[in-house]
Amino acid sequence: MKIVLVSTFFYPESKAGAINYVYELAGVLKDAGHTIREFCGTLQSFHAPRFTQEETLIYRVALPGKDQPFYRYLSIDNPRVRKIFREFLIEEKPDIVHLHALQGLGASLVQEAKTLGIPVVATFHDGWWICAARFFYKHYNRTVCAGPQFFKCIVCQTRNEEMRPVIIAFLKNMFFLRTRSALMKKMLRQIDTCIVSSRDLFSRYCAYGLPEEKLRISSCGIDTQRFSGHAHPYDSSNIRLGFLSGYSEFKGYFILCAAMRLVKSRNYSLHIWGDVRHAPKDKLPQDKTILHHQFDRRQVAGVFSDIDVLIVPSLMVESWSLSVSEAFASEVPVIAVAAGGIVERMQDGETGLLFRHNDPQDLAEKINLLLTNPARIGELAKKIDKGKDIRMQVKELEEIYRTVIARKGSHAAH
Repeated sequence: MKIVLVSTFFYPESKAGAINYVYELAGVLKDAGHTIREFCGTLQSFHAPRFTQEETLIYRVALPGKDQPFYRYLSIDNPRVRKIFREFLIEEKPDIVHLHALQGLGASLVQEAKTLGIPVVATFHDGWWICAARFFYKHYNRTVCAGPQFFKCIVCQTRNEEMRPVIIAFLKNMFFLRTRSALMKKMLRQIDTCIVSSRDLFSRYCAYGLPEEKLRISSCGIDTQRFSGHAHPYDSSNIRLGFLSGYSEFKGYFILCAAMRLVKSRNYSLHIWGDVRHAPKDKLPQDKTILHHQFDRRQVAGVFSDIDVLIVPSLMVESWSLSVSEAFASEVPVIAVAAGGIVERMQDGETGLLFRHNDPQDLAEKINLLLTNPARIGELAKKIDKGKDIRMQVKELEEIYRTVIARKGSHAAH
């Protein structure tokens, strides 16, 4: 099959979980004998629109900047990107289009493919299609949103942005969200099959009105073979705690900082990977914290071999969490927030520990629990399931692709 993968960026311009996943997926699909084309965005001022990376042809299009007039509208429906994408599809003639992250490229790419008679599959990595904030997270009060409700969404957008005057901001957001909701629902109806990685995301999209028969649950796989053979002997006098998200409020940097100030045990070192250039480092215990640069994907197995326990304190609702998958593949126990898809993947007290959302005290207690009883780390590690390999998921995707393409052929015959 000739498959077009669509995502906001291509690795390494972004190292977000969904972008990393698409990067690995492209390679495994290619190894399975498929022809892969990647259509993605870029924020680089000077870029080659076409280039080849690891035998995959990649087409890049410039995304609108946040300072551009009508940026919010262009991020969901961009006429220039639509035109380029249509020309790209006419030239490439793919058998199927598989959409991933579309922020900046626009939801209307669905219609361009369908107009040309090309089947469309979409993987929802988060709530972008139904939540303007993407992650079901209310920034202004750090709470999880149960699901979209029009009036509450307007309030959320207005308070998150802190726009002034409030009345004008409220009216602007009301008009934008009405436009956005209408467009998203129109595009969602045209997608042939929608893939989600968790039951939590499945229920959220069903509640939004997407028919259950259009949705498939298929958890994202990773290259588990990359992590095999990495032993984790730990030193009970220095338990290595890992946090991989750098300075990110959504990923819980400040929750981690607050929790570490409450940790009483001292037999640990805290290792933080990622961009922390602008992070207030004085909020962390200076004598216990070691900062590392953001790592290359080829180094990820080595990173996890240097971690005894991974901490995932996200404020956003994680639908899947690449870091948790990689930790499990490395047989590293996880202390994670009890929200979203993570809850479905962990057995609290068996393969890791869960703590209450936005609760540094509870996180500190869970960390102390392992520091005061280091043998528990090994007990948790023994019960970890290494998880789904991406090659297994490719077989699931191939079945979905064939079904969708066959359905198109049967409709054409009638």
